[in-house]
Amino acid sequence: MSTMAARAVFLFVLAGISVALRQTRQISASTKVARVLTPADGAEYVAALSVTNRNCPLRCAAEIVQPSSTEELAAWLTSNNGAKPFIVKGGGHSYGCQSVPADGGVLIHTARLNNAEVFKRKDGTSFLRTGPGLTFDQLIPRLNMMNYSMPHGECLTVGMGGWTLNLGNHPELGNFNNKWGYDGKAYLSKVTFVDYRGTVFYVDKDGMHLVKLSPNDSWISYQVRRKRTEALAGIMNVAGKLGGSDIVAAGNVMRIFKFYGANIAIATELEIELLPKPEPGFFQVTYAVSEILDKNGGKERLQAIWDAVWSAGADEDIDCGMVYFSDYFKGTKEGAIALKCVDWASPSGDTVRRIAPAGYRAFQAKASGFLIWAKDSYGKGWVPSWHGEDPEQFVEAGGVEKYRDFVIALESAANPCDSVGSELMYNGRLVMVDNFAVASQANQDACAAFSAKLKDILLGDRPIIYKQNLPMCRANSDWKSELIEYSNGLNIVANRLKKLWDEKRLVDFWLGIGHDNSQACEALSVQPAGQTCLQHGITSDQMVEAEHNYAKRKCPKYDSYVDSESQNNNCVKHIYKVATPLPVTVM
Repeated sequence: MSTMAARAVFLFVLAGISVALRQTRQISASTKVARVLTPADGAEYVAALSVTNRNCPLRCAAEIVQPSSTEELAAWLTSNNGAKPFIVKGGGHSYGCQSVPADGGVLIHTARLNNAEVFKRKDGTSFLRTGPGLTFDQLIPRLNMMNYSMPHGECLTVGMGGWTLNLGNHPELGNFNNKWGYDGKAYLSKVTFVDYRGTVFYVDKDGMHLVKLSPNDSWISYQVRRKRTEALAGIMNVAGKLGGSDIVAAGNVMRIFKFYGANIAIATELEIELLPKPEPGFFQVTYAVSEILDKNGGKERLQAIWDAVWSAGADEDIDCGMVYFSDYFKGTKEGAIALKCVDWASPSGDTVRRIAPAGYRAFQAKASGFLIWAKDSYGKGWVPSWHGEDPEQFVEAGGVEKYRDFVIALESAANPCDSVGSELMYNGRLVMVDNFAVASQANQDACAAFSAKLKDILLGDRPIIYKQNLPMCRANSDWKSELIEYSNGLNIVANRLKKLWDEKRLVDFWLGIGHDNSQACEALSVQPAGQTCLQHGITSDQMVEAEHNYAKRKCPKYDSYVDSESQNNNCVKHIYKVATPLPVTVM
């Protein structure tokens, strides 16, 4: 190397170190401290600890850290300096119990990262800047009244952070990745993160950008992580395209964080491009389950409904799924099977009417999300049962008839569960099945065993896929080929990424990178309460009460409804009715 080149390298490194030292002083001078709850904080602590799936084990954290800003989270992680492992909880839906802390451990709860604001650019486009601690019911109705749309999950109480950084999707809306919506363009434009050292950075279409360096970090170490992450992101992009698991993202680095972000850093702020129009028409076409299960013609009726779902998968004007609810109809509490469809072409549902089989009880416009997934589901638990499979495989196996047998069993007196919701969906690429058979702790084991057995019968030995935030609970020795985040060689990329960002393995959860993911999830059976909970007198009943209170804050009349139709529809209407516009800044 020439003397001039060596001097240039020296000055470059010196400049980086100077910036790093200046940023270190800025962090050290910060006086902002995240709120920390302990078991002594009573009901407030219990509400922060509780997760929606009450089949999850009862374990109490010694500390629940609740930052209200990026700076507060960075300060806590800096002071922790890798000493204490932790688990992160956002909205707390915790489908697979991944937000349950270790007994006596630390839980980082992002609920106070809850700012949200719309920004209007001079070119007429707009974007949402939001904290990850908000749930969709706190955003989608408010944007809707402002004539904006954005991607979201089907369950309205799922959190922004967990959904966005775990390949979240809506089975019918498909994240608006069509001509009606983003037309193949990325909607997530920027995410601010804090890594486990306390270093703050953001990711956008151009990659990673340093904001503040932690005293526990070095500029050179950060640059090494950045460069190696970019290289892994490039490998992952190629592997994803070859394996058919490619997703739309604002660059390769954003894609790798959408896959694995929850394993390596904590998001504190997201920016999402908004569609300048309200959501398209969403409709439910409801049939009595008795007519579907009738020996005389029931099989043909269900096949006709499925044929409508199948035809919608190839039609640009419509996307549909099928849903089953027990305890559905007002008055009789009879179960129901329904088409649920987004009509991209007609706000009045003309396309849905064209494909819906005759004989339905009701045809109604509805919101694209739901509050409950089965009658009285808050305060109760379920066994995670989502999977996707090849559509031709499903048809060849007689999948529709098997699903009818599945619903017959759910409607039978042998079902020990309190109530059930189940979905059969098709998006043109995958057939997807989910099942929420909910129960209180008193009948959790019986319900879990019953629903798991039915799912095994429905599925047989057919190969499937699933993902971190929508898993199958059962033990699976083939997880490296069936879990989306690790299939097609991505397990190698994931492990290298984890070693790069979390060498101490501070964050470890079921289906996370480096975990023994061949094991079944923790929701299959009742487990003993953790010692920290026992020492402080914290019980499962308190968790149930916390979830009831949570539901009633969303919908004050939640407890008054005796059927799932009224409970879901009226509560969702209430959420939309009381919504207020988000603040707006014109740039």
